[in-house]
Amino acid sequence: KCQEVTPMSTVYSKEGCSTRICAEAHQLQNGLANFPNGNAHDALTFVAEPQCLTIKYERQGGKLDAEADILKSSETRTEMKLSVDQLYHYELDQRCATTGLRVTFMQKEFRAVLQLVKDIDNRITILIERGGEPIILGMERKGDTNAHFQMECVLATEFAAVHGHDPPPQVAEARKRDDADAMMA
Repeated sequence: KCQEVTPMSTVYSKEGCSTRICAEAHQLQNGLANFPNGNAHDALTFVAEPQCLTIKYERQGGKLDAEADILKSSETRTEMKLSVDQLYHYELDQRCATTGLRVTFMQKEFRAVLQLVKDIDNRITILIERGGEPIILGMERKGDTNAHFQMECVLATEFAAVHGHDPPPQVAEARKRDDADAMMA
């Protein structure tokens, strides 16, 4: 089924991403097999902390129930925690060493990239600057027998309001459009 999407232009730089993660694609995919995979708007949240990476399933793009974050009986929360030892490479931005780094992005697109990287038997690389900035996914060869090409995929991340500040106007406007589209559907 083809779906029309809205093209976006973004400026990104791998050099600005000081949090770098490299992992076996099959390891992440095996963990994500336990995550719900139904709604196109469901998201994943990466929480990078000094000793581990936690991947959390966020229902409907990370929007939680307004009633004090109470889960309805039909909702599921799933998370996977990987210690630094379980990752091929893990480098956390020193500015986030005490508080950690949290980025949320769409699960569907991440799964597609992960499947491609797994199918050609490479490792997935994940470059993160901060929430609200694009996350850059790529691949790293495991040996001489793997594919001899490069791939970069840039995914948008949700802007997380910090210390009560509102998101930039373009983010707030995009959220209003998304909410209006959801009501029309």
